[in-house]
Amino acid sequence: MTPLDLNHATIENRHLSNLIEDLPTDCFFNKVLCGAGGTHLALVNPNPYVILVPTTDLIISKREKTYPTEVMYVFGNITVATITEYLNSGGNKIMSTYHSLPK
Repeated sequence: MTPLDLNHATIENRHLSNLIEDLPTDCFFNKVLCGAGGTHLALVNPNPYVILVPTTDLIISKREKTYPTEVMYVFGNITVATITEYLNSGGNKIMSTYHSLPK
């Protein structure tokens, strides 16, 4: 993977998808900065991801959008059986609140 070149980041060109094609693999990526496009980048590429967010509001805002692959949104009353069914059917993107991670 090519190292992230922040010399090309500007106010107008601030989204990660303008700088890299995918997030680093095999790691925990703490993007810190809101609005930088890290979550979007994970949701639009074909690679599998588990995305953890602190609030259900973030999940709800992403759930209102359309992405190239189906995303399982885990919060509230989503059951382990529902998650298992999603994964067994080939699903590979899960967005969850920190609270629902044990599921």
